[in-house]
Amino acid sequence: MSWIRKSPFSRDEDVTTRMVSLLSEEAVRSGTPLTEAEKEILFNETVSLSEELRQKASRLIGQILEREQATSSEENPKSFFACLEWVEPDYPNIAALAEEVITSGGIGKVPPLHGWRWVKERTLLIGCGLLVVLFMIVVVIVWSLISTRR
Repeated sequence: MSWIRKSPFSRDEDVTTRMVSLLSEEAVRSGTPLTEAEKEILFNETVSLSEELRQKASRLIGQILEREQATSSEENPKSFFACLEWVEPDYPNIAALAEEVITSGGIGKVPPLHGWRWVKERTLLIGCGLLVVLFMIVVVIVWSLISTRR
């Protein structure tokens, strides 16, 4: 069962905290450290981002992902990219920004879903497929009723 994988993070380790700390380290390296308020906004999922913070964080995330892309991700199972895969069940601002940077910048594919997100996605997919089939059946029944009355 290759689709079942064990998380490299222990139960007491928070993946979002790891992502924010890696981003903070990158910000210090680039000479623009993150304030505590900015870290809290990135950690939270309900607070909206300012455009300035969005651009700053997106640039830093892009730098991190480019550096990690140059090295093998299997070497560090707790890399920023690996953290993105294990952010559950929340979806904090930093994860949304990372996904946005990955999909818009051509840096690579978004990590595959697992756990409840995978189950929810598959359930929605199957549900939509069933609705399409039911809609087709209704159309055929209506068409046959209309055509038999003539």
